[in-house]
Parts: sequence; structure tokens; C-alpha cells
Amino acid sequence: MTAKNGRAPRSPLVQPAFYFARRGTEEVFFAVVDHLIDRGGRVVDVVLGEVGAVDALADPVHDRIDRVAVRGRAELDSVRASTGRVIAGVGLADVGAGSSGRDVQVRVLPIPEAAVGRDHHPIAIWCDGRAFEPGAGSTRKRAAAGVLDLFTSVVVALSPSYGAILVEWPLPCPYEVGERPDGFEFADFYLATDYVGREKLDKIAALASDRCTTLPEGTLFLTSGLFGARAESVEDIGTWAALAVVAADRA
Repeated sequence: MTAKNGRAPRSPLVQPAFYFARRGTEEVFFAVVDHLIDRGGRVVDVVLGEVGAVDALADPVHDRIDRVAVRGRAELDSVRASTGRVIAGVGLADVGAGSSGRDVQVRVLPIPEAAVGRDHHPIAIWCDGRAFEPGAGSTRKRAAAGVLDLFTSVVVALSPSYGAILVEWPLPCPYEVGERPDGFEFADFYLATDYVGREKLDKIAALASDRCTTLPEGTLFLTSGLFGARAESVEDIGTWAALAVVAADRA
């Protein structure tokens, strides 16, 4: 296997990201990869991390990382079985909407040492973010629509507990949200009804007015102006979302 010099996403990264409270990290990581394959994506490379089980590690690539080329899902499974190392990332080409014409990479995000054994790892799709730089101009609207389509497709297909679209910022696990529940990460986000509860979700939706959309298993909120029709300051909505995650985590 040799390293691949592909069309990697360019910084800043736009990260549709997801947290699944009731399913293991490895299971949902490959569920996201398979979802992108179903959308036409083609596996092109893999990021190998530490030896062991991902949910026993805070950072799966802390001391050991290799990026190698693979050809397709079957070869990915072979690498996974033969190395005993954590699959910390999978690169995919031809994903379409959300990719800005470049590869995307599904990544396992690190969590604090204190969260190991209590939380899973958030899963992010690293996408090209050049269209979100200042002065990017007319390309931003098209890129934003693609990223939102990608994010929503994962939410509908896989039903995460919560998720958000972030630029150059990782989605926190519940432990991290509890350590700093200011809601910074919750501007363009999703909350599942069965995770936070209908009553809390309805209260948050009431704050957001027409900035929220009901999906089959939860609600999507778009308030930053990057992914919705316009920016609209929704006072305290991020904090309310963070507190709902904290309460669900402690329930």
C-alpha cells in the first residue's frame, strides 16, 4: 500500500459532524462511510491510527498515524482486519454535494481522556471550506447548499443523537459540552427528539421561529446565516441546546 496524493479538502475545513449516544464509534463510523458510498462515493484512502479499540482511546492517532491508498470497500475491510489498528479516517472521492469537487474524509474525532469509557467519539466529514473564507463571493451559496444537503442526508439516514455543521471547529462529545455549556458549537445543528426529549426540543424550537425544520427523528436549526436564507440572532439558542445535551447525557 502506498500513500495517495489526492484532491484532499482544503483548509478551512467545513465539518458536518455527528454524535451517536447509543451506538459504538466504529459502528457509526462505517455507517457514515457506507452512506457516502451509497451516494456515489468511492473509497480512495485510509488513515490508520493506534492499535486497539477506538472507544478505549482518547485520540486514535495520538502517537501513530499512516495514510495509505485503498481501492474500494473490500480492501478497506481487509486493512481493518489485518492490521489491528484503528481506522481513524477514510477518504472518499466523487461524493458530490458538499465536496466542492474534492475528496472528503470521514474522521473519528478525539475526546478528552476523562471521557473515555463514558462517551463515544463524534464523527466528522471533513469537506473543502475555501468557499467559506472571507471574500469567497458567489461560490459560498452553492457550497453551503451542498454541505447542508450532505449533513441532512446523514441525519435522515442514520439518526444521530445530535450534530452540527462547524467551520474549523470540532463537534464536542457530551462530556465536553458539560464542561463548557455555552453552546458555541450550536448555531447550525440538529437534535434528536428521543435524545433530548420532546418538551425541551419544543422549547428550543419556539426560540428559533422559522429558523428550524422538523425532520423524521428530530429538528434541524439554522441560525448562523451560512446555511440558511439569512442570519438571525436567536438569543441563547446555543446555550439551550447545550443544556439539553447535558441533561440527556446525565439522564
